[in-house]
Amino acid sequence: YDVAVCGGTLGVFAATALQKMGYRVAVIEGGLLQGRPQEWNISVKEVEELVTTPAILQPEDIAEVVTSQFGPMRCGFKTSEEDQQGFETDVEGVLNAGVQPLKLLAVVRKRFEEAGGTVLENHRLKGVTVHPDGASLLVQPVGSESPVSVTSRLVVDCMGFNSPISRQLRKGQKPDGICLVVGSCARGYPEDKNVRGDLIYSDTPLYRRGEGPSRVQYFWEAFPAGSGPTDRTTYMFTYCDADASRPSLETLFEDYWTLLPKYQGVKLDDLEFLRVVFGLFQSYQNSPLKA
Repeated sequence: YDVAVCGGTLGVFAATALQKMGYRVAVIEGGLLQGRPQEWNISVKEVEELVTTPAILQPEDIAEVVTSQFGPMRCGFKTSEEDQQGFETDVEGVLNAGVQPLKLLAVVRKRFEEAGGTVLENHRLKGVTVHPDGASLLVQPVGSESPVSVTSRLVVDCMGFNSPISRQLRKGQKPDGICLVVGSCARGYPEDKNVRGDLIYSDTPLYRRGEGPSRVQYFWEAFPAGSGPTDRTTYMFTYCDADASRPSLETLFEDYWTLLPKYQGVKLDDLEFLRVVFGLFQSYQNSPLKA
């Protein structure tokens, strides 16, 4: 191959563009190459750019994968909902659409394979050896004891912040910071108010959480969900030092359930929770790549 793209969830987009530019491309994915049920939020303009040259999507694909459009999006920084000195403004055209990943990745994969691309799903990357004229990748098919070799002129790492290639380059370096996220998608929000979202919004003072002396600021995101007119996804997140004294995801969830009703003007008992989500993202001050 000319290019081996490791990590298919986002990598298949780059792979499709490269394949349509005339390169021979393989996508290596450790699991199944498919999207998740939880919606992605994106700007309508960003989706429309996927039909430009090289076209990853066709114009008719947009209506299939975009499940909702809304706006404007609110940005605000307050210490409470009653704060009269806080800052609040609306922005247009930013994260104003919901995309169904299950449909989106199925369509992009179809376009990639129609263009001649190769998908190696359920193939786990075990190692990469760099040669003067390219690289050889050792991959292990799930259920097989015999690894196989894939060769390419270029390797593109799309495996995310926890990529084994990135971890090796960092040589065990501890993250400088961490972003903790909790949230849910629930049904039962007032339909007449579920027509816009929050891009970044804070309505609480600083809280002392965890075992250390530092305090945390909570931020919200909220989006109408495409699964129903009263369905809404809300996230609460904060940024912390990567230290054992930081608050836990459990602590964030306890505050999330306490603060959500006032933030959204609802009662928890009036909501039907469809999904609960949580995660964390490591951050580093410097890239592992040499400039």
